[in-house]
Amino acid sequence: NSASTVSRAEQLDYVAVKVLDEAGVPTGELRFIGVFTPTAAVWPVTDIPYVSRKVATIRERTGYGAESNLGKALTYTLEELPRDELLQASAEWLGEVATAVVHLRHRPRTRVFVRSDDYGRFATCLVYLEQERYAPEVRDRIEAVLREVFGATDVSHTTRVTDATLAQLYFVARTDPGAPTVDLAELERRVAEAARSWQEDLLDAAERLGADTAVLAARFGPGAPEGYKEEVDAAEAATDLVYIGRLEHLADGEIALRLHRPAGAPHRGRRLRLYHREDLALSQILPVLEGLGVDVVDQMPYTLTSTDGSTIHIADFGLI
Repeated sequence: NSASTVSRAEQLDYVAVKVLDEAGVPTGELRFIGVFTPTAAVWPVTDIPYVSRKVATIRERTGYGAESNLGKALTYTLEELPRDELLQASAEWLGEVATAVVHLRHRPRTRVFVRSDDYGRFATCLVYLEQERYAPEVRDRIEAVLREVFGATDVSHTTRVTDATLAQLYFVARTDPGAPTVDLAELERRVAEAARSWQEDLLDAAERLGADTAVLAARFGPGAPEGYKEEVDAAEAATDLVYIGRLEHLADGEIALRLHRPAGAPHRGRRLRLYHREDLALSQILPVLEGLGVDVVDQMPYTLTSTDGSTIHIADFGLI
């Protein structure tokens, strides 16, 4: 529960060795407090005293031969685990995690493994997800979930993206003793949801609006600009695709329109979206809107590019 002031600013490790008398009764304790050297992080797990015994126990329980494909995959997985977990966690827990990860490499999906400190000071969370899903914003969303679920006072993380299949995210959520019990199945569901991409959410939302909209999602989703994805959630983007689909039934130069009142907007507030193939200048649009007796308070332009290279322009106006 304290950080090192020497070498590097990490939480201190506390290793205790009991002193026994001739009858085997504890008479004291030798305490080593500090941080492990960098070389400790690269030593083979089979060469580290104490850890090597855990590795031998795990191999015995799994029945994987050291030279078999599964045995080599198990050793590789254990080498990739955070050294704090190898030192602190039980062989039983480490074996469950390592065995699950060996099989995850063949059928990747999001998994969460949690270990709680005996004294209720922290919980460690190992999150595995498909490498292509990893992005800093995904990590931040998962961290926010952990902070909420554990009622954490602080969450630290390290990320390992060296595997061709999986990304490993390691979180330490620091908690106050007496923190609520966590539903692991629900936590894993929320983490998996946080790891979903905007494109996946768009495809799901589009499918609910019909097959034609789903086809448009596959065409326009991959090329959606980051600014559009940040400002427009997947459900709203799926609605945009419905109106983009209407352009296919209109002549060149014609536009599709959507006028709506967003949730939470003032009584007189509306949003107007224009969908068109050719980019329109504001000087063409604003006089028309002013002639209709509305005030334009803001405007957001977006350009969506299809997989075939064609573009659709969206002009989003805030009106009163």
